Amino acid sequence: MQTLSFSVQSITHLKEECDSLLIERASGCLIQIFSSQSMEEVSTYYSFLQCLFPHAEIVGLSAIHTSINSSVFTQSTIVSISTFDSSTVTSASIVHGENEPLVGHQLLRKLSVNQTTKSVIAFSCYGSASNYKLFEAFSEQAYIVPVSGCVATDTGEGAWILFNGEFHQNQIVAVALHGEKLQAWYEAFVEWNPIGKHFRVTASEGRVVKAIDHIPAYDFYCKYLADNKPLALSQIQAFPLMLEEETARIINTVESITKEGHLLFSAEVPVGDEVRLSYYHPSLTQEQVNQGAARLANRRPESIFIYNCESRIENSTESTELQAFSDVGLCQGVYGMGEFFRSHNQQILHHSLTYLALSESEEVASEYDTFSRAPRVHNLTPLFSLIKNSIQDLDHMTSELEDKIREQSLRLIQTYRTDRRTGLLNRTVLKERLSHIALTDHLLSFKLTNLSQVNEKYGYHVGDKLLQDISYYMKEHLGLAIESEIELYSIGIAEWGVIFNSDTASEVLRKQITGFIEKLEHENFEPYGLDDVDYLSVSISGGLISRRDFPTIASEDLILKTVEARRIAMRRNRHLCNARELMKEERTRQNQLDWLTCVNRAISQKGVLVYGQPIYKAHTHELASTECLMRIQEDDQIFAPGQFLPAVEGTHLYTRLSREMISSIFEIMQSNDLTFSINLSPQDLLSDRTLDLLESSMIRLDNPMRVGFEVLETEQIQDYGHIIEVCNHFRRLGARIIIDDFGSGYSNIDAIMKLEPQVIKLDGSIIKNVHQDKRQRLISQQMVQLCHVLDAKAVAEFVHNQEVCSIVEDMGVDYLQGYFLGEPKSLHIKA
Repeated sequence: MQTLSFSVQSITHLKEECDSLLIERASGCLIQIFSSQSMEEVSTYYSFLQCLFPHAEIVGLSAIHTSINSSVFTQSTIVSISTFDSSTVTSASIVHGENEPLVGHQLLRKLSVNQTTKSVIAFSCYGSASNYKLFEAFSEQAYIVPVSGCVATDTGEGAWILFNGEFHQNQIVAVALHGEKLQAWYEAFVEWNPIGKHFRVTASEGRVVKAIDHIPAYDFYCKYLADNKPLALSQIQAFPLMLEEETARIINTVESITKEGHLLFSAEVPVGDEVRLSYYHPSLTQEQVNQGAARLANRRPESIFIYNCESRIENSTESTELQAFSDVGLCQGVYGMGEFFRSHNQQILHHSLTYLALSESEEVASEYDTFSRAPRVHNLTPLFSLIKNSIQDLDHMTSELEDKIREQSLRLIQTYRTDRRTGLLNRTVLKERLSHIALTDHLLSFKLTNLSQVNEKYGYHVGDKLLQDISYYMKEHLGLAIESEIELYSIGIAEWGVIFNSDTASEVLRKQITGFIEKLEHENFEPYGLDDVDYLSVSISGGLISRRDFPTIASEDLILKTVEARRIAMRRNRHLCNARELMKEERTRQNQLDWLTCVNRAISQKGVLVYGQPIYKAHTHELASTECLMRIQEDDQIFAPGQFLPAVEGTHLYTRLSREMISSIFEIMQSNDLTFSINLSPQDLLSDRTLDLLESSMIRLDNPMRVGFEVLETEQIQDYGHIIEVCNHFRRLGARIIIDDFGSGYSNIDAIMKLEPQVIKLDGSIIKNVHQDKRQRLISQQMVQLCHVLDAKAVAEFVHNQEVCSIVEDMGVDYLQGYFLGEPKSLHIKA
């Protein structure tokens, strides 16, 4: 076979070239047209060549750059005419479809591909998938049929391919070369080099990458390649992503920019993949090209077709890499937008140089007749080699640094996750484990409660050794005691956490764990380094929580609850407490918190109300005084003190609430002339701010003698001297001192005598049953007499019917109070 190629710019030029051709009659003829000229001009070329070679198969495609030997042409057309002595040529064109594998099978049939088919040359207007599915049919053959060729380039009028004198944009054109003697060789040259650090794909869907390192994919390329300036698709395609695996480097090229601004790659990119930007330059593959040309030279090809990538074009009319092949023999080629090549399967490459070499003569290979021309060197090869090696050195240094950092990180993590005293995994690891806790899992916490005494008496080294010994004991014996495998953790100094799985009833577990603790406390732990001490006594308390009892709470709360249960066990002098027992206390505490919140809102939103219950004179039932009672309002509900006071007593909120009540009482009483009394607790009498408010409010009142202070005589009073001093002070200001709830369970007669009250109120718990209980009646009678002995007026509380009213009046009480005579009612400022 022989191939003749020439460059033309006009039909005249073509005719001149063809007039000088010396082509012998052949069994097959293939004409390839590579052109950057207009379709009209190419059409005239086709018509002329078809007349001149009526039996030839003529195909072509648009291209900006073409080549003959090492010369590169533009604004011209390359015509390559190949004739075969014994081989035949078939051609076909087929429209691309959604089912590309099916299209591939149809193309195979049209080309009459068989066992003598040695190669296929194909041209298309598009194709960028790394594994072009249309060519899967060619890979399914029992014999290998390599496909060479390339994708057309847009020359300004669009990209096109030529077949039978017609131009197409949505078809693939192919010719098949068949021949028993025909030999075909093919090879591809490309080298990608990673640049810069590793990045992580953080958002993707199939082949669409949305974000890299949490930066939108397109913006990521703009940031690293153009200082955040816009980039063209062709620029992005020159820097594909490289996925580095143990045995290979996988290149994934950008195919397009989606309308959402994402990047569509040629292959799937899973989230989490670590990738690097990569780059190539023709000079980086020059050595590969030199070696490939040397191998090809020994085979003595008769024709060489080079299908190169447009991105490899050099700023020169001569190509250094093509020179290596032109030294082997006549070669012709085209620069396209994707190169067809077969390795383990048929692919479309990018940024590569591929060749197809043909011969119908016997292959000649001799060790004495080898290709020995001086290798071609690109003028930029040293520079890019320097850059490449510098990057490799930097990568090596980075890799070594990463290894050191990784090693140090592992040591730090080990320290961070392990308790240094016991060597056990720590609380951090336990929290991670609890995030996967099962419904039948349980969490135990143990505390060595006497470690501080051991440390103080024998030294910290003894205490540390004791912790190790107890940890070992737990590992060896706890699992046997509860009949389950255990996971042991250190969750604090002298504190252990244990996870185990069991369906055993809670009461049985309690007995098993309690028995284990008792045995542990009787174990003889030898003191480290103290020969004169036989053993160390230990004291252990434990807390247990079962996931089945608390199925919804967070893992951290499981730890807190078991630690709280363990503390309760220690306070109650018990070995073990189950967190389930704390549920009632938790509900009480939550109820208290709810009331504290409610009271706080009432204070801040003027929801503290003043109610008054009348006190009447005995027998005449004339109004003598009004006891001021507290209520709070939440929305439309009114709450009595018995509901919220227990929650706030002893807290700072109580004195705030009390002062709010006092202020409201005096504000109301300024507008009337009622005699009234205010309840004061020991906490009020010990608060300087409350006492100052009482004094200033009394001074502003028109008649301070209207005020009475009801003091609750209780065991909470510890400093009677201070209380007596306070009462005497307010008595001098005109206030009446009243003892409240006398006989309620705690009554210190001596203290009452020292307070010198003007009024004593008998507790309602005694009065309410005087009509039914003779003993209560007798006690009440004696208490009334005692009041009179102390020169104090007696008030009967809880007078709830006529019978009780009559009985207490007969006893000699001075005043009456109760629902029978008057219920508490809201008090307001009189207009």
